[in-house]
Amino acid sequence: MFRPVPAMGATAFTAPCGQRDSHNSVQCSAGHPLDPLSSEEISSIAVACHALAKREGWGQLRFNVITMKEPAKADLLALEAGGPAPQRLGFAILQTPPRSVVYEVTLALQPGQQPTVRGWEQLEGVEPLATPD
Repeated sequence: MFRPVPAMGATAFTAPCGQRDSHNSVQCSAGHPLDPLSSEEISSIAVACHALAKREGWGQLRFNVITMKEPAKADLLALEAGGPAPQRLGFAILQTPPRSVVYEVTLALQPGQQPTVRGWEQLEGVEPLATPD
């Protein structure tokens, strides 16, 4: 079951991303909804996932995937027709060794803002991709 994260304080599940602003905070930069994640966005997703894992008591994390979650085709067609850009989303698949519990996490990436966890789901009956350490 996908678990949306309730709206909380500004620092609840945020992480730095992109360029530093006048307050020395690091923010996400704008991009096309289909642009690959920048290295800053990937790093910020990892930080946000670690914060979520700490809050939820998941323990140690291993990242299986950090990628961009593509918007719906209808949203991209609307953008091409002059409509608003769909929200840019990040997606991560996490493992919690040694138990091998698998989680999927969705994060919102907005220009000028820090990424936030939108929700997460623990997957049952699946084995994560084997990756060498």
